[in-house]
Amino acid sequence: MKHTPGPWNAIKVTTPQYGSPEHGWGVVADSPMRGRIDSAIAGIREPDARLIAAAPDLLKACKALLDIAPFANTAQERSIHDVAQAAIEKAEPAA
Repeated sequence: MKHTPGPWNAIKVTTPQYGSPEHGWGVVADSPMRGRIDSAIAGIREPDARLIAAAPDLLKACKALLDIAPFANTAQERSIHDVAQAAIEKAEPAA
């Protein structure tokens, strides 16, 4: 299954949504084909909402990093490569 295409944005939630009485922050996806899609995430803290909203861009960056640097030569490069690969696998587990 693919994730909802972005961009995703963190928004301040001022009314209760999705059965949550809490105010706070939420995440929405702006889809050119379907308009704005509200997430099922509401009542979370701003830093968490911003990190979730950045997830599609971070996944894209990790994939780009591995595309331009598929081989790691130094310990530091291997560490960066391993972190990027682990993030990709966490977001897109093998079937």
